[in-house]
Amino acid sequence: MGYPHFRPCKTPTGIRQQDTGVKRAHGWDAQYNCEVWTKAIESNDGWQLWKNEIYFLAALGAKFRPGAREIFLNRKGTLALGRGVINGSLCDFTDLYNDRERNLKKTLDEIGDKVEASCKSAQPAPQ
Repeated sequence: MGYPHFRPCKTPTGIRQQDTGVKRAHGWDAQYNCEVWTKAIESNDGWQLWKNEIYFLAALGAKFRPGAREIFLNRKGTLALGRGVINGSLCDFTDLYNDRERNLKKTLDEIGDKVEASCKSAQPAPQ
């Protein structure tokens, strides 16, 4: 883990808008995602292993994508693993995925109503 930002794999302590490090705001998101995704990948087992495979394909796609690799991986990785930060919003789609698996939400319209509610502002870790 750690590609593409090469920062420590932990929740950033600085404020996203003030980040002047590697790749700036998208690097901040990627650093946050590194910790979130490491835990998600380690906890996936049984029927959830497909998420790891989709994540691997997203990471591979980002590696060979010209430009904007960080935002591409932040978006695709979050969708693959069900949790992550995209443009400063921490999204958790696990309830949506579980509803879909149990066929509680059958159409995209039913699922779409909950997507925005699944995202909130990502907060830096306390210093």
